[in-house]
Amino acid sequence: MLTARLVTTILAQAVGTAAGFAYFFVLARILDVQDFGRMSVSMTVAAVAITIACLGLPNIVVRSAAAWSASDPVWPAMGWVFRTVTRAALVVGIVLAALAWPLGMLVFEDAGLVPFLLLAAGFVLPGTLIQLVASALQSRGQPAQATFFRSGLAIGAASVFAVLLFAVWQHPLAAPISQIFALVLVALAGMNLVFRGDRGHWKSSNPPMAERHQIMSSGLALLLFGTASLLLGWLDTLMLAYFHGAAEAGIYALAFRIAILGNQFAAVCATVFSPRMALNHQSGDQQSQQILTGWITNISYFGSLGFLVLASIFAVPALSLFGPEYTIGASALLLVALSQFLAMAFGPADTIMQMTGMERVLRNDIFVFLAMNFVLNLLLIPPFGMTGAAIATGITSIAANAIMAWQVLRYRRVHTVLALASGKG
Repeated sequence: MLTARLVTTILAQAVGTAAGFAYFFVLARILDVQDFGRMSVSMTVAAVAITIACLGLPNIVVRSAAAWSASDPVWPAMGWVFRTVTRAALVVGIVLAALAWPLGMLVFEDAGLVPFLLLAAGFVLPGTLIQLVASALQSRGQPAQATFFRSGLAIGAASVFAVLLFAVWQHPLAAPISQIFALVLVALAGMNLVFRGDRGHWKSSNPPMAERHQIMSSGLALLLFGTASLLLGWLDTLMLAYFHGAAEAGIYALAFRIAILGNQFAAVCATVFSPRMALNHQSGDQQSQQILTGWITNISYFGSLGFLVLASIFAVPALSLFGPEYTIGASALLLVALSQFLAMAFGPADTIMQMTGMERVLRNDIFVFLAMNFVLNLLLIPPFGMTGAAIATGITSIAANAIMAWQVLRYRRVHTVLALASGKG
């Protein structure tokens, strides 16, 4: 059963990845380098806003709903979670819209970025709901559908809308507007799937106050982790935009997205196996947890190795598909791909921590990693640009994964490092 889920989720992830690159190919063709960079920066800011609006609850949905009785596919607290996150997303979207001018004019000193940031506020509500939909499907043992909603369907729809809208309105803002349309439609379809058309459950789901407090307490710890983690992943792009402008940040963002393709194996494993990790922990099945960890570590590591080999050969040709001006990101692409390959050797420590109640340890960790990354970016980006950003992020990724692997071994007695995880499994 798990093998079948893994295969179908890999296929869904492949569709999502292909849709993502089709979308960036479309953007690179309809936007100049400067506007492509502005779109990339606005999407990064929106991603941080969506993570904040989620309140850390998607992972709580996976952990809690996965253990719910199979006789009722809708977790009793699900409607309340969706309503809570909807309110949070509306507030965060309004705040982002209000901050569009200060961020564009005062922080990045780019007036052309302001309308992109303003429209990015429209990504927040539907983007947040899509994250919850994916987590709900994941908790039901439907990882392929979760992956499809999280990436393939939303991004694929955005690509189609972008092409259609730009055909009749050749303006850079056609890109963010089309993405809003796509996200709204996917969010509505996903919510209908989660609640099976039962609007009553959406309205009537009201867990006891004690359960709400417990959910929010765990969720807020994961919120801090998730927000800081996302900032950690995109801080280099934002700081590059600050020091070197949106165009260079856009090229680096594209190179970075290609470089982390090797992480897709780890992402698929996390989607498929995280509910099982939570159940293994709740039942105290240490042996199954170790076997599962060893398998995930091997899949992630050797998948990343295969991608690194391909990246070393095809980095320049791959970037040239988007335009000759994007090939200057090849060295950054290779550096990030190498660092991700080395980081994969430490296994799925972060997923284990999220699924076994170590969210507060993660919260503390991630702020240390974020501070490390900020200092390294501050030192390396001004003189070295994209190369400095890649080196800073690579050092941080390897150090972070090593520390989390040690913590999982110490607190959960699970080996995640490649040779140890395989040997114990």
